Amino acid sequence: MNPEVHFDPLNLEDRSNLESTAALVIFWARDLYRTGSATRFYSILDLSESERTRHECDEACPWCGQVTLNRK
Repeated sequence: MNPEVHFDPLNLEDRSNLESTAALVIFWARDLYRTGSATRFYSILDLSESERTRHECDEACPWCGQVTLNRK
């Protein structure tokens, strides 16, 4: 019998599961994470998955990050 897989969204130790688009949006929104407990949350994230996608977006449209944040 396989053990049930349990995902704990508050498990801040497992920060390697961010997909590139999620990491990218969090990177673009980094100014929103500068106060309170959000600062700690942001500081432990591994946003390296965003680097390739961010580079591709910046080449195609330098203001892509701002457009994405404004639509949220």
